[in-house]
Amino acid sequence: MSTFGDIESATKAWLAAGPVAALVTAAGRTNVYLAMPLAAPVPSLILSRVGGAPSARSDIPIDRARISFDCWGTSRAIAQTLSARLISELDMLAPRGGYTVLGVTLAAAEILSWIWLPDPKADTARYVVDALITALPE
Repeated sequence: MSTFGDIESATKAWLAAGPVAALVTAAGRTNVYLAMPLAAPVPSLILSRVGGAPSARSDIPIDRARISFDCWGTSRAIAQTLSARLISELDMLAPRGGYTVLGVTLAAAEILSWIWLPDPKADTARYVVDALITALPE
C-alpha cells in the first residue's frame, strides 16, 4: 500500500529554501509557517491545506492539495511583491522538474486565485494566493 507524504511540510521546506525566503527573512529568521505564530512577524508567509484530495484513479499515490498562502507585508507593495514571487515560483515547479524534499516531490502547481485581503483588525497588508499543488511520493 502506498502512502502520501506531508505536502504542507514539503511546501514549507521548499519555500523556506528558495527565492521566496529572501522576502520573508528578518533578523536572521525565515518567516514561513504552517500557522501564524503568536508574535506575528511581518513580512511572513503562512500556508495551510484547505482542500484537495488524493487521486483514487492511479496506482501511484498522487495528491492534489489546495493550499492557501497568506502573504503578509508591512505595506501593500511588500505583500504584493511577496505574493507575485510566490506565484512565479509555483508556476515554475513543473518546468523546473519539480522539487523533492521530505520524501515528497512537488510536481506542479496551478494558481486558483490571487486576492488583496488586508486584515482590518490588525491593519496589516495581506494578499492571499490559493493554488492546487500536485505531489508524488519520492
